[in-house]
Amino acid sequence: MNDFKKALIDVAGDLSDSERSVKRALEGKHKRPSKRNFLVVPVFIMAVCLIGFTLWLLPNKVEQQASDMFKNDDLFDYYMATEKMFTSFDHESSEGKQWTINYAFRDYQTAIAIQAYAKAQGLTYTNEQYNKREQQLNALNHETENPFFEQLKELSGMTLEHYQTHVQPILIENVLYSTQLDEKWLAENPKLLEDFAREYTEKIVNDYLEENFERELLATKEYYNVTSDPNYGVSVPKSGTIAAVEGKMIYFIQNTTYHEIQQMTEEERHALQEERLKAWLINYDAVDVQVGDFVRVSVNRTNTSYNERITNGIAENLEVYIPVSKLAIPKIVVTDAQVEAWHQLTNELAWQAQEMVTNYLTPRYTVQLPEQTYTVFENDYNNYYLVPYGQATIGKLTEKQTKALDSWLQTFVTK
Repeated sequence: MNDFKKALIDVAGDLSDSERSVKRALEGKHKRPSKRNFLVVPVFIMAVCLIGFTLWLLPNKVEQQASDMFKNDDLFDYYMATEKMFTSFDHESSEGKQWTINYAFRDYQTAIAIQAYAKAQGLTYTNEQYNKREQQLNALNHETENPFFEQLKELSGMTLEHYQTHVQPILIENVLYSTQLDEKWLAENPKLLEDFAREYTEKIVNDYLEENFERELLATKEYYNVTSDPNYGVSVPKSGTIAAVEGKMIYFIQNTTYHEIQQMTEEERHALQEERLKAWLINYDAVDVQVGDFVRVSVNRTNTSYNERITNGIAENLEVYIPVSKLAIPKIVVTDAQVEAWHQLTNELAWQAQEMVTNYLTPRYTVQLPEQTYTVFENDYNNYYLVPYGQATIGKLTEKQTKALDSWLQTFVTK
């Protein structure tokens, strides 16, 4: 990303806008006159015609507003041009052209979504706020050594004047709205990072658009020949324990149990560990959770601040798999005399980073050795994994090792 793009994002943001159409209901009551009046019939006919015209006009006006909102060729051309400027793949090949359209539409959809959501929420801005943004952008526009608008004109045929008249106002309004939304999320969620607030805004507004304008959005994708929906990240299934809850955010520790969390210090609990997700996640669907619940969740759009030692993410498809009130994991204490048997059963494990495991895991045993405590997890394919307390690595057992270890552990449970 060049210096000018960074400055442009600071001033105008990455998102843009749209408005939501609101249908109005028309209701009329007619009182029967007590006296015969020759004006009643023509007045009644006029009233019926007026109501009929209004009922015809409103849906057509709504449809026209939706059409204007979703089909903005100037804005789409702008995002097509910026996609070509700031990405390096081949935009001229058949496949490259299609990818350019798909990725440009991703930004274009967010642009109209932010305004649609903001208008629905009744957000506004002052002339002073708008003028300040406009002055900042105009200062950038007229930099003598600014190749951006020369490239914009070359790639889209859009002159600086056309950009300032038809595109820039949308970008300005857009960032004014998105800034208000970002600040709202930050005020409500103390564990939310400033850099991640925009990611959260982006998801909320796009989900709103897709839920409320599905038909219009589909028609617009067909209009612009969009063939797929590139996203900003892939949701990865994870399992673990809720270590804390603050408002709409949950502190999730991957591949751990409440027993392990209770053994950790506050420093250990909140220390960032590469390769093992410990993150404050936004409980996007507001699922009722408690500290100690063992959950399954899809995690997307993570962002880490190493200065603040916080990782953020969005929790989707959150499921309380084992409530803390029902969490009963057999605890096995291995004596010095039994340690050798344990090592024989767990030798030659394939140790790896926990981030590499994309299966959901379920805790089966807690095994306490003299030198180390382990949680024995089982995946949905009945294979065992070992997770040492407080460490980032995980060891996968083969099917044969799993059966042998389970048989040995069962001898402790049945005693």
